[in-house]
Amino acid sequence: MIAKTKRTFIRWWRPISCSLFLGATAIAVLAAISSSRATNPADWPNDPSAAAKIAPWVTEHTANGEQAEFIVVLADQADLSGSAAMSSKSEKGNYLRDTLWNRR
Repeated sequence: MIAKTKRTFIRWWRPISCSLFLGATAIAVLAAISSSRATNPADWPNDPSAAAKIAPWVTEHTANGEQAEFIVVLADQADLSGSAAMSSKSEKGNYLRDTLWNRR
């Protein structure tokens, strides 16, 4: 009799615990996605010269957290021809990162 009660308990407990686990996982994933997309104006730099480089259309259409599609055009390009001599993708990636990071 005890064994039958234990089996019944396990039969009902397993789907409930799995559902709770999947629900908690879904909530955690949604929270991570939404927090990564959130923007905090306090994090933005207070450099007025940077704001002057942004087209007014972009500023107007992204006000109050709105989203807009736009194209970024860079003023000049870094010389990345040195990466052609490198053999691995990792080396090329590091070279690219270091070159762009040190460019001012």
